[in-house]
Amino acid sequence: MRILMITDESGSQITNGGGLSYLLSILRPAIKLGHTVEYITADDLKANGMNNRNKKLEDLENKIKEFKPDIINIFNNCIWGFEPYDIADKYNIPTVSCLPDYTLICKRRMMFITESKEVCDLKNCNRCPNNRTCVEPNFDIFNKMKDRRIIVGSQFLKDIFMKFGYKNENISVIELGLNPKIYKPQYGGKSEEIFNISRMAEEKGLDLYENLASMENRLKWVLAGYPSLNLISNHMEYIGEISETDKMYHMRNCEMFVSTPRWHEPIGLTYLEAKAIGKPVITFRRGGIPQYHENTGGAVLVDYPNLKEMAKIVWELHLDEDKRIEMGKSGRKQIEERNNENILIHQTIKVFDELRGVR
Repeated sequence: MRILMITDESGSQITNGGGLSYLLSILRPAIKLGHTVEYITADDLKANGMNNRNKKLEDLENKIKEFKPDIINIFNNCIWGFEPYDIADKYNIPTVSCLPDYTLICKRRMMFITESKEVCDLKNCNRCPNNRTCVEPNFDIFNKMKDRRIIVGSQFLKDIFMKFGYKNENISVIELGLNPKIYKPQYGGKSEEIFNISRMAEEKGLDLYENLASMENRLKWVLAGYPSLNLISNHMEYIGEISETDKMYHMRNCEMFVSTPRWHEPIGLTYLEAKAIGKPVITFRRGGIPQYHENTGGAVLVDYPNLKEMAKIVWELHLDEDKRIEMGKSGRKQIEERNNENILIHQTIKVFDELRGVR
């Protein structure tokens, strides 16, 4: 099968971020299975105006004519708009959109209201407390996509899309998968380090992580992420944006991975990475997190925003290395047997084949 991937990011960003790992989790094993995969990125589509937009769409059409894909997989489409679908229809090529977050519904991709911390209802976008960076959804694209096939990473995401009128039969839930061979597990350890890596944004609950560190200040709390901030804390060490190598080092060295999301995290790549490395995960019961981590043996979920209970669990786990080892092995087993990218690609190819059969 010839698969064309269309992404909403630049080529230089195609290896960064949890969402893009969703894309790469399809691309890598698809190639290993013998499929031919090419991709075209948005580059600076949004920043350089309509002339560049027209050029990118021309590039896309030329790529389609040259590559002759059997299927087009569009990773998000908040920047590209609906035009790629129109071009694909022109050449009678089926399309599917992979959506690891809320892009089609909320252009800030957050879907929560700051004051209430609840899922947004989209009724007052112009009065959204986040409107300093948010823009009103493009309801033209939003409504057109209701008749298109989409893939989401959690049942929670599917429920959100269905709440806004998307058809059940057009939404496939396929969990994110990792390549276990990339992550060498290291169970247990007494480093006293609690680790979290995150995008530096309000929805990630960095202030909650700081409060949690102040409640249990006998341990070493480390926070990493981008974009780097001038974040000064008396209770945790902020180490800024780090390399993939440094991320692996801290994950392997820490006793557990703790995250305090304020928003309804749709998937959460770093939680799975921590499990792949054999570390217990402690986080809130929010969004798509329960699907991946509830009752798995490798994680403890706490009702939001009960920091007191979370601090208690962290300290108890710190004292019980045997339990941490047990949880680490359960988490690693989950990645090998359930959240393995080989499973993800087979489920995705099945969707591709269904669409090709329709055509």
